[in-house]
Amino acid sequence: MNNDENNAQFNDKNTKKNPASTSNATATATAIITAKNEGTNLKEYNNLMPKTIEEIKEIQARGRKLLIKRKYIKRSRFGLQNQQPKSEEELRIEKLQREKDIKELPQQIVYSNYYNDEKFEYRHVVLPKNLARWLPQNQILKQEQWIEIGVHQSSAWEHYMIYKPEPHILLFKREKDYLQKYGDDKPQYPPEQLELLKQQIQQQQQQQQQQQQQQQQEEEELSAAIDSHNTNNPSHPPSLTPPLLPAPAPLSPPHPLHHNIGK
Repeated sequence: MNNDENNAQFNDKNTKKNPASTSNATATATAIITAKNEGTNLKEYNNLMPKTIEEIKEIQARGRKLLIKRKYIKRSRFGLQNQQPKSEEELRIEKLQREKDIKELPQQIVYSNYYNDEKFEYRHVVLPKNLARWLPQNQILKQEQWIEIGVHQSSAWEHYMIYKPEPHILLFKREKDYLQKYGDDKPQYPPEQLELLKQQIQQQQQQQQQQQQQQQQEEEELSAAIDSHNTNNPSHPPSLTPPLLPAPAPLSPPHPLHHNIGK
């Protein structure tokens, strides 16, 4: 009998002699596997490879870590629940800073040229970030809101889109060729500046009317003078061209003394 047969018989004898120890070992192994696979939410493990089980456990563990690190913070519609109200001094300083920014920063606003499609013309306005912070965030603006911080432009522009990557860039649109169709009937300026604009327009119109009246009066006077001359001298009509001036005297050559001094 060879060694393999002896080993086989020896193993069979041990198995027969210690059936309880064999069942205990099996139960222990099952418990270890169950503990190892605990938390994977898998009902059966027999049909899965150990590598697959480990991958699932790793994914679930990673997911739990992410959930722990990034807990959802419930926010109210009106801001953070735990936000402390500002004191009177803080509100006063904030108001002064707002007034200062609105007074000094509008000169840094950059207005783009117009660009259009078939229906609308567009433009964008770039605000200094310290000025844009005084605008309401994440909402379409009303005309009064952008006028208040110093965005002044011609008629009919409307804020139509929030540019998330750069909220200090305002996007506007209006009907294509609006000014050519309707004129600048409602410019987007503060009321006090609108009054000044109206006064300036009225002054320009008055100046144009005065110039037209003066030109018309001069033409009438010239026409009357021509008619009067024709009546008095019918054979010699007046010339409408101004008289010729005498030709200028020729320039004399420079004096020899001055010429030598120049060298």
